[in-house]
Amino acid sequence: MYTLEKTITNTITFGFPHDFNKSIHICYGIDNNFVRGSITSIASIIKNNPNKNFTFHVIISNLNNYSKNMFKLLSEQYSLNIYIYEINLEIISKIVKLGRFQISLYYRFIFPLILKNINKCIYIDADIICLNNADYLFNLELNNNIIAAIPDTIKTNAERFLDKQLSSLNPNTHKYFNAGLLVINIPLWNKFMISEKAIHMLNTQDFTCKDQDVLNILCTNNIKYLPKEYNCIDTNEISNIKNIVLLHLTISPKPWFLAYKISPYFDKFKYNTYMLYEKLTPYKLIPPQEPKTYKELEHYSKMLRKSGYYLTAIKYYLKYLIAKIKK
Repeated sequence: MYTLEKTITNTITFGFPHDFNKSIHICYGIDNNFVRGSITSIASIIKNNPNKNFTFHVIISNLNNYSKNMFKLLSEQYSLNIYIYEINLEIISKIVKLGRFQISLYYRFIFPLILKNINKCIYIDADIICLNNADYLFNLELNNNIIAAIPDTIKTNAERFLDKQLSSLNPNTHKYFNAGLLVINIPLWNKFMISEKAIHMLNTQDFTCKDQDVLNILCTNNIKYLPKEYNCIDTNEISNIKNIVLLHLTISPKPWFLAYKISPYFDKFKYNTYMLYEKLTPYKLIPPQEPKTYKELEHYSKMLRKSGYYLTAIKYYLKYLIAKIKK
């Protein structure tokens, strides 16, 4: 019988021997499209938290040689310990229903299983950038809480409590949290079999916000809530943006994509913040990521046309047609 942790079929290690138990463990679950974001996220953590003993863990599917080399270069640049865990999609398809959700949504459930010999890890979405010292987060005591998390935006909280799937949550005691940043009490998480229960729920029920809804249900009454500065999604909800510790770039396309600068969601503060830290990575001289799939090419072509870049729009529309035919 396959178990979730056995979907990891290869581990690549960059770095040097170190004391695993005295390290701060930071985890990312990504695919190749988010390698650039995760590498920039790591660089931002290092920049703002010098002289810390970090170990970075990355679960990824279909790792290509280019992405692998970028992690290697980052490790060498900052003398970092990075563990890359490659997922076997054929094996994981026997456990989860891949057609239902984006596969990377399941990765955060694997970390407490493969890191079962340590007490705590911090899961971070690859589109989160560190802007200040995060000692409070790294030194956090979870006690009897399964996780620590940050309440989602005011708008999201209001919307999610209208969902029938979340009817078991008590709005008087539960704040709907964003799962982009989780401090995980590994022994307690595994004791309550959160990973196994989450997979079962995702395989058998439909959720609007997928893994996030499930985690809110499973962890309710065992959550330590943190200030919004530690997973800032809406800067308008922060009294002083200089106090933001972790900035979450939730909008798509992401700042490292070519389409971001002409996106209706373009945010100068978020873009400049992201680029400040990308310049500290092996990507510093690499052009923004081009659209690849035919859907991305079609969307980018439409955005160019709406922005008045008609000739370039035609160019990418032709690329879209060719990609669609090949598909």
